[in-house]
Amino acid sequence: SKATVSVLNCSLSPIPTTPQHIMPIAVAALPSKKSFSEIANLEGYTPCLPGAVKLLTTLVAKGDAKLGGKAPAEDDLIVYNGEEPAPLSVQDYMIRLFKYGLASAEAYIHMVVYMGRFRSRLACEFHSYNIHRLMLTAFTVAAKLRDDVYYSNAFYAKIGGIAVEDLNRMEQEFLTDCDWELFVTEEEHAAFSQALLSASEGTNGAAAPAPPAKPAAKSPLAAVKKVKANVLMSLKRLGTRNSAGGSSSRSLCQGMSSECVSEAH
Repeated sequence: SKATVSVLNCSLSPIPTTPQHIMPIAVAALPSKKSFSEIANLEGYTPCLPGAVKLLTTLVAKGDAKLGGKAPAEDDLIVYNGEEPAPLSVQDYMIRLFKYGLASAEAYIHMVVYMGRFRSRLACEFHSYNIHRLMLTAFTVAAKLRDDVYYSNAFYAKIGGIAVEDLNRMEQEFLTDCDWELFVTEEEHAAFSQALLSASEGTNGAAAPAPPAKPAAKSPLAAVKKVKANVLMSLKRLGTRNSAGGSSSRSLCQGMSSECVSEAH
């Protein structure tokens, strides 16, 4: 039934492309129910996030305009398309990824860098059908490449609200689509940070006057000792006692759907 399907639509079945299939939700026009003030005091927060959301939302609006209100055509990028747009704004989804993702501030900047490379290399558009799934995939890749401590795809899939099999497939396709060009130079990091900070001005997130400094290196032992506490904290936020990989994809989808519905009221 519809109630048991993830808000990110786990199914990868082809999208109907008949003229009658009209886009039911324009993600860029959705009001945000969450504010960056809710996460600004959490460890790892970067004032670049509002700017990233502003940039991605603008690109989604442009992509939707090119679709003309219809579903995207079936093509090689269908792996990233949901059957229907998820009923979450880009801001709400970014806040969710930050709140539960347990990644460093730099991982979110790298996430945007990777999404930019993906869009440029494939000459494709971000739109309401693919933005959430692309955000989750880029975030997963960035967390693994940037952070000393990262988590399983089952954990990230639970956060994103899709089946782990779908995330595995999207991650593999994303790496291939980016031609495995994942290294981010210091100069590129600084340039993106400054650009996102500038874009943050005028949003509901406070922008800092300069790019965030890179954190001092932590010893591997100290980082490992923190893993268990971090996982327990994130699971507590998610409101479940199940382990990150212990639930079926169906229950993961139900869990996120229920939370999103409750947050909407």
